[in-house]
Amino acid sequence: MALPLALMLAAILAFRAIHFGNPGLSYDENFYLLAGDRMLHGAVPYVDIWDRKPVLLFAIYAGIRMLGGEGFTEYLFVSALCVMATAAFLWAIARRWLDPWSAVLPALAFVVWQEPFDGGGGQTGTFTNLLAAASFWLLLRARDLGAARGTLRVGALVMVLMGLALQIKYTVVPLGAFYGCAFLWLAWRQGGGHKTLVLAFAAYILIALAPTALVVAWYWQAGHLDAFVQANVTSLFLRGSLAGGRVFVVRYIAVIGLPLVICGALGLMRIARDGGENRALSAWIALWSAAGFASFAMIGNFYLAYFQPVAMALALACGGTLRDKRLGLIVFALLAAYPFKAAVIRTPAEDAETRHAMAQLTQAAAPHVDAARCLYVYDGPVSLYMTTHACVPTRFAFPDHLSNSIEQHALGVDAGAEMSRVLASRPGAIVTAWPPLPPGLNQTNAKLLRAALARDYRRTATVDFNKRQISVWERLPAPRTDGQPLDRQDALLAS
Repeated sequence: MALPLALMLAAILAFRAIHFGNPGLSYDENFYLLAGDRMLHGAVPYVDIWDRKPVLLFAIYAGIRMLGGEGFTEYLFVSALCVMATAAFLWAIARRWLDPWSAVLPALAFVVWQEPFDGGGGQTGTFTNLLAAASFWLLLRARDLGAARGTLRVGALVMVLMGLALQIKYTVVPLGAFYGCAFLWLAWRQGGGHKTLVLAFAAYILIALAPTALVVAWYWQAGHLDAFVQANVTSLFLRGSLAGGRVFVVRYIAVIGLPLVICGALGLMRIARDGGENRALSAWIALWSAAGFASFAMIGNFYLAYFQPVAMALALACGGTLRDKRLGLIVFALLAAYPFKAAVIRTPAEDAETRHAMAQLTQAAAPHVDAARCLYVYDGPVSLYMTTHACVPTRFAFPDHLSNSIEQHALGVDAGAEMSRVLASRPGAIVTAWPPLPPGLNQTNAKLLRAALARDYRRTATVDFNKRQISVWERLPAPRTDGQPLDRQDALLAS
């Protein structure tokens, strides 16, 4: 039994190792790495570097930065270890109806199908999926125990895991609710008394909220509670709607994710046909998938990365098709080939192109920035702050926060005033992109930056990067007086 597990883990590490050291893999996780790096230099999340992600996520990346190096290999290696551990839990769960070798296939399907949903690196799902998979495995173990008291104790442990997950990604709330209700229901079925269940219900809520309460208490005693509340609560209600983005994500999932959904449904039906314990198991997996979907949909603005928990549960469900070997092998051949055929998994050649582009951008920007002359990434890879070793001129370091129209009222400050302040600090270089990443630009800030570029900067490099063109602008010694217009390729001219 150890051999298939060991070979599976080795294959996963080899698959993920393709990306090791790539500083251009993802905007989001490179911002988390930057925030973690700044934490080690004294920055306080929400106060000195702003975002609305929970603080444990940044603390994880701060821990990764303590491993040394530039951070890009280290965070991808840690992420690979988390994916390997998640796959091991899925393999152990699939072993309930499959032999050790067959159980490898749904675990590998999970790894492959994270990539189409921005899961090839260190997104939040990389960490929360591990905690969710461990929790589901513990749920099934509690079911095996058959004793209400033991089930409730295991449930308390799962609430600890969900409490930690909540401080990595707030959208795990439906998953936490699912696990809490599942353990209480199991304990009731196992003879737990009503008084015991009511006390357990209250204890579960307190346990799950404890990590968040500790974070709130820290910010309160540090005098930064207002900054915490603004970033984590108020900004959620002031953020605009990503209507166009929702349509794109739904269409993408309908086209790219459809085979996974269909195969998952077939797998669940096949497991249920066995009757008995397997019928109950298929119901648990279906409920887990539903909770994952609720997590994906709960904030209204859909993002591909939010679909990762659903993809994980569906990949496990696909393992049910292997109860019929011929059907199962056809299903997993399709699941393995389709993402590559649809070109939604980054190839080694594409990965190499991204690395080369990052090297070119770094080379273009680095001579003009340092610890005193800041770089400003208006639109482009956040990792340039780290590859150039430049200072950051604003606490809104993630480009979307000052460039995206949906964020302009959610920052807790006047976005236009902050952009003016950034430009007044005279960044040594500015990075822009075409076409723009935000579906709608903050036009006030776009005009401010367009005027500054036309007056004080000149374009020194334009590099193809992930199907966009990234431009580096260096600051001129003196303002331009020739009235030279900007090139229309600049994203700032988009309407």
